[in-house]
Amino acid sequence: MEPAEAYYRSVSALLPDEVARLLAPRAGERRHPFTGLREAWARTRGPDHTSRVLELDLHTYLPGDILVKVDRCSMQSSLELRSPLLDPRILSFAAGLPTDWKVDGRRGKKVLKAAFEPWLGRELLERPKRGFSVPLAAWLRGPLRAARDEAIAGDFAAAFLDPAELRRQAAEHDAGRRDRAEALWAALMLDRWNRRWGRVA
Repeated sequence: MEPAEAYYRSVSALLPDEVARLLAPRAGERRHPFTGLREAWARTRGPDHTSRVLELDLHTYLPGDILVKVDRCSMQSSLELRSPLLDPRILSFAAGLPTDWKVDGRRGKKVLKAAFEPWLGRELLERPKRGFSVPLAAWLRGPLRAARDEAIAGDFAAAFLDPAELRRQAAEHDAGRRDRAEALWAALMLDRWNRRWGRVA
């Protein structure tokens, strides 16, 4: 597989064929789920694949995911937050570093770790990465199950999604045969969005 396409698949919650199965045939003209990433990739100018992936993340994942979460959480707590590592001088310096200074196999942030090692110590800097994910799969089997099922039976799903496929995936999820949290969460959020802002009756 072409490396950029493989990367798009690695960062996607749902793959294009999974999205296609969830959409109703009458949903109308469909934009390929990777179109935005492909367009952003075409604008990258790095000298190698790794540099282009880092540039792609800088223009997609960072502002569209990470910074959105930070902004919402800080505003929820009435905090004014700054991201010092996003200072333009630091970004410019980091972008100009050779690729092998940034990534060494699967070990990233080499220069940053080296800079902070005297203060933080190697043990802290080399520990395994720990995520901040919520227990979405369990919630959709438990406290959000009724809301999930209501969304599957809702107007938005009837108009644009395939309720039978969603019910099948919900049963599979509930039985523990496969984690379908991403698709079910998307259906729930689309339903809630439609109830508040949408035009589907």
